[in-house]
Parts: sequence; structure tokens; C-alpha cells
Amino acid sequence: MLKQQTRDYITFANGICVDELHHTWLSLVNLYAEAQLTYRSDALPALSGLANAFQDKLQDQYLAGIWRGDMIRGLFWRT
Repeated sequence: MLKQQTRDYITFANGICVDELHHTWLSLVNLYAEAQLTYRSDALPALSGLANAFQDKLQDQYLAGIWRGDMIRGLFWRT
């Protein structure tokens, strides 16, 4: 009987673990969603600025709040 071996593949972008960045992104979005901002209209521009910073590190495509490389988790995310 052959034993099947599996490997976890970790992707790095700019020396940073991509999975950790995706997790951090979702945590930040959660903080913004729960924050009691003076102007709710400030949340999306603020997240857009964060997305630009993350995009440089992730080297991934940002799709309306979801990263292409983390699409499944992004689609199932909720606050």
C-alpha cells in the first residue's frame, strides 16, 4: 500500500508569506466594518488606500474587496 504524501505550499511575495497578508487584509476589513466612523463614506476610500499598499506587497489583483489569490476565502468572509 502506497502512502500518499501531501505538502503545504507557501507562497511568498517580496519575502512575506502571502497567506499571512491575506489574513491581515481580512482582519483590517473587519475592523473597518465594525468601526464607528464619523463618516461612513470614509471607509471605502480608506480601504482603497490600504488595498494599494497591499497590492504592492502581494503582487496580486484586487477585485472589489477580494484578492484573486484568496478568492475562495474572500467570498466566504463575513463580519
